[in-house]
Amino acid sequence: FFVDGYKFFSTCSCDLTCFAFLMVATIYTIGHSSHSVGTFFKLLRAYGITGIVDVRSIPASGRFPHFKKAKLARHCEEHNVEYIWLGQELGGRDEEGIETKLQREAGKVALARLLSLATQSSGAGVLGSACLGDVPHRPAKYCLMCSEAHWTNCHRRFIGEALVSTGCIQVVHLNIDSSMETHSLGSLHITSPSYPNLGAVEK
Repeated sequence: FFVDGYKFFSTCSCDLTCFAFLMVATIYTIGHSSHSVGTFFKLLRAYGITGIVDVRSIPASGRFPHFKKAKLARHCEEHNVEYIWLGQELGGRDEEGIETKLQREAGKVALARLLSLATQSSGAGVLGSACLGDVPHRPAKYCLMCSEAHWTNCHRRFIGEALVSTGCIQVVHLNIDSSMETHSLGSLHITSPSYPNLGAVEK
C-alpha cells in the first residue's frame, strides 16, 4: 500500500489499511472558533503544531474573513505552518455527510494520508526499511482544523473515531482553553454535528 510515495504493509484485514507502526502516531484537532489570527497561531505555537489540515467543506467565513481558505493559507505561510485542504474528501457540512464520506474510496485515501502525516510527528516515520523504506524523518505536528470550538460539536469526532479505530494512531483534541482531550473509541457523544453561526461559538 502506498501513500504519498511511501510503502506501508497491512497488519490486519480491515477496510482501511492499518500500517505496521512500531509506535503510536499522533494527530491533533482544533476549531478556529472566533479567534483572531494572532490568537489562533499563538495556540498552534503553544502546542508545537507545524501543519494544518483544513477539513471544512466550505473553507470560508463571513464573520471571520481571515479564516477564508486563501487568506488562511497565506497566514500559514507567514507563520511557517503547512496548509493542506481536505474538505472535499473529509468535510462534514454537505448533503453526503462525513459518515458516508469515510466509507468511500476518496475518504479512505484521505484517512491514509492523515496516518502518513501523523508518523512524521511521532518518530514512527523512522522505522527503517523493514516497514517504510528510506523515509527521512521530518519533525512535524499536524492538526485537523474545522470551525467549531469544541470537537464534540464537530464532525472532527467522526474523523477521530475512524483514525483511532485503526489501532495505530491516537487523536488529541486541542481546546480553546488550552486543555487537551485524547480521543477514545466510542466518543461520539452527539448524534449529529451542530454548526451554529461562528459569532455564537465560545471565545
